[in-house]
Amino acid sequence: MQNDSRPSVFIVQKIIKILSVICFIMVFCPAFLVSCSDQTLHISVMKTVSGISVYGEQVSKPQPVLLLLAAAPVAFFVLLELRKWTDKKTGRIIAICAGIDLVLWMIFKSVVKKEANENYCQFRTTGWYVLNFICLLLIILLGVLVALDKMTLDTDLKSMISGSDTKDAINKMSSAVGQMSSAVSKMAGDAAAKMENKAAPSSGGDTIGFCPNCGKPIDAESNFCPYCGAKIPVHLKKGSAAPAETPAQAKPETDNPETSKQATTKPDKTE
Repeated sequence: MQNDSRPSVFIVQKIIKILSVICFIMVFCPAFLVSCSDQTLHISVMKTVSGISVYGEQVSKPQPVLLLLAAAPVAFFVLLELRKWTDKKTGRIIAICAGIDLVLWMIFKSVVKKEANENYCQFRTTGWYVLNFICLLLIILLGVLVALDKMTLDTDLKSMISGSDTKDAINKMSSAVGQMSSAVSKMAGDAAAKMENKAAPSSGGDTIGFCPNCGKPIDAESNFCPYCGAKIPVHLKKGSAAPAETPAQAKPETDNPETSKQATTKPDKTE
């Protein structure tokens, strides 16, 4: 029986390359769903880079800085292709860059969620975001293990796991995962806290009119009604038209018809 001489696909370098390609594709996939009134927005990195519009009105300015989320996976792939440095140094660079990329994704999520809450919209995370998150964690894990000299970029994970040192390898990987998770969680928590501690959105702006759908007051800072979620007409936001009519006031109640009639009828004078 001949031995299979084909190169294994479980080599560390190849696995990181595959994960990098998946992470690059994820920037084009909708990571979040934002539902406003009767419209659902599919938010992806590339869509946010060019700006987001609702009903033809731009609600988010272009964010070209998010291109870093697409540049990181490309950098991983190029580093592994060039192999200019030692495996330890390459693994360290990949682990650090992947950690920064993961934190940027978390900040991106917190910003989108904050914008959705400010406009009284529903926010949901898609499976694409979860898949990208897992791929980045695996890249960080493999990079850390290479940087710690627990394996090399040419290590065959299949043969290593099936060898006699399986338990030792698994324990090392578990320990590395624990350290990596705590470090990433701390970085993401600090970044999210800084985002949340910034100036809170104004909740009581000047009233510019009343919602044409439910009749509740609306302010100049809102794009949607805070009570029913209906889209605020453009003429109200621009102030080009008079505010909508307030709820009709109740007509004054008339007292007893007989007394009212007596009050309006003049008494006859007797000569």
